[in-house]
Amino acid sequence: MKQFFLAISFLMLGFATVLAQKTISGTVTDEGGEPVIGANVSIKGTGTGTITEFDGTYSIQANDGDVLEISYTGYQTIEQVVADGASYDFTMAEGVVLTDVVVTALGIKKEEKALGYSVQKVGGEEVTGAGETNLVQALAGKVAGVQVTGSSGAAGGASYFLIRGANTINGNNQPLIVVDGVPIDNSQLRSGDAVASVAFSNRAIDINQEDIEEVTVLKGAAATALYGSQAGNGAIIITTKKGKRGKQKVTVDFSTNVTFSSITQTPELQNQFAQGRFQTYEGPETGSGYSYGPAISGLSYANDAGTYLHDVNGSIVSSDDPNASGRPVNVYDQYDFFQTGVSNKNNLAVTAVNETSTMRLSLGYQYDQGIIPLNDFQKVNVGFNATTKLGDKIDLGLGVNYVNSGGYRIEQGSNTSGVMLGLTRTAPTFDNANGLEDPVNNPAAYIFADGTQRKYRYGNTGYDNPYWTINQNPLEDRVNRIIGNINIEYRPTSWFKIQYRPGIDYYSDFRSQRFAI
Repeated sequence: MKQFFLAISFLMLGFATVLAQKTISGTVTDEGGEPVIGANVSIKGTGTGTITEFDGTYSIQANDGDVLEISYTGYQTIEQVVADGASYDFTMAEGVVLTDVVVTALGIKKEEKALGYSVQKVGGEEVTGAGETNLVQALAGKVAGVQVTGSSGAAGGASYFLIRGANTINGNNQPLIVVDGVPIDNSQLRSGDAVASVAFSNRAIDINQEDIEEVTVLKGAAATALYGSQAGNGAIIITTKKGKRGKQKVTVDFSTNVTFSSITQTPELQNQFAQGRFQTYEGPETGSGYSYGPAISGLSYANDAGTYLHDVNGSIVSSDDPNASGRPVNVYDQYDFFQTGVSNKNNLAVTAVNETSTMRLSLGYQYDQGIIPLNDFQKVNVGFNATTKLGDKIDLGLGVNYVNSGGYRIEQGSNTSGVMLGLTRTAPTFDNANGLEDPVNNPAAYIFADGTQRKYRYGNTGYDNPYWTINQNPLEDRVNRIIGNINIEYRPTSWFKIQYRPGIDYYSDFRSQRFAI
C-alpha cells in the first residue's frame, strides 16, 4: 500500500509540473530587423530546445524561472529569465568573430582569411608531441601537401620534405626555413672524400622544438613573392616562444621525453645452407663469399674448439667426418646485431614578464642512441629571447640560440664497410660476435691478435665484420652554431611602422673520419 501511495505522489508531481509549463513564443531578428533563421533557442541546463523558423519565429515549452538561451554563430548569445510574460522578442548583435592569425614575411601577422594564398599553421605542442629528433620529421602527417622522408634509421640522420612535390629533377627541392624572420641554412653537407658514406644531419635538426611557438607553412608561389627565389619550393616560417606581456610574474617549465625505436623490417635471409657453393663447404679461411654450400643439418663442429682461428666452436666438417665432435652447427641470426634505440630529450625554460618587457631563457639537452651499436647523436641548445617597449612607439627585440650538436656515425650504403651489406652477406654459419656476450666492446669479436680483421671472408676481400665497422671505421662530427636576430620596430602613426631586423646564422662543422687498414 505504501508503494502505491508513493507512485501516486510522483505521478501527481509530474502532472503538476506539466500543468505549470507554458508556451513561450516570439521572434529573433538581427540589428537590421531581418529574421535570424536557424538560431538556437534552448532552456539552459536542459536538453530542451528548438530553432527559429524562416520568419525568425520560435515556440518552446518552459516554466517560470527557466532561462532561455538564444545563440547563433557570429552573434552574441542572449539569456532571458522566463517570468509572467509568454512572449519574448530578441534582437541579436553581432559578436566577435574568431580569426586565425598566421605569421608571414618578416614576422608580420595577418589573418589567414585575408590572405590570397594557401597557408597552414601547426602549433608548437603538435611539433613537440611527435617525439622526433628532427624538426622536419616532426612535421610528417601534420600539413597537407607536405611529404616528409627520413634518409635512414640512424641516430642524427637527415630528413627531407617537399611541399606540393618536386619542382626540379636536378636541383634543390627543399623549402626555405625561416626562424623569427631570419632565413636559416638546412643543408646536408656531404664530405668531399667519396669514402664517407654515413647518415649526416640536415641542419634543421639543430632547432630546439621546445622553443617553437608555432610553424606556418607557405605553399606555392606565395612564398616566392615574400622571400624571393630561395623560397621557390615553399617556406617554413617558425616563430619561437618569447612570453606575453602582462602582470609581472616568473614561470619555470621543465619537460622530458623518452622515445624507444627498433627495426621493423629486414631482408629475408636463408638459413638452410652453409658457407660455400655447389654443396661443398668453404670456410672463412678460403675467402669464399658464397652461401649455397651443403645443408647445415648435415654438418658438425670438429674437435678443434679453442684452437681454430675463425670460430671459438671449432671448424665445420661433415657429420660423418672422423674429426666430427657430434655437436650440431649453430645457425646465426645476423640481425641480432641491432639493439633498441633510445632518445631522451630534456628542456628547462624560465620566462619572466611584466607590462612592458618579456624574457625567456631555455636550456635543452638531447641524447639519441641509435639501433646500431655505438651510433649516437647529441645536441645542446641554449636559447634567449627578450622584448621591451620604449614608450608607445618603439619596440625592441633580441633572439639568440646557440647549438652544439654532433655524433658518432656509422658507415652504410654500398661500400665494403656498409653495416647492412656486412650483415646480409655473412653466411648463416659464421658468428660475427665470435660467441662473446659483449662483442661491441670486445675486440676479440672482430680482430685477430696480429691486428687483421676477423670476418666471414678472411683476407683483403669481402665486406667488413659489422663490429669492425662500428669500432674501426667511424665518422665523428661536431657542429657549433649561432642563430640570432635583433628586431627594432618604430610606429610613427597607428597605420605605419618601420621595422629593422638584422639576423645571423653561422656554424662550424668539424668532422673526423678514420678507416682501419
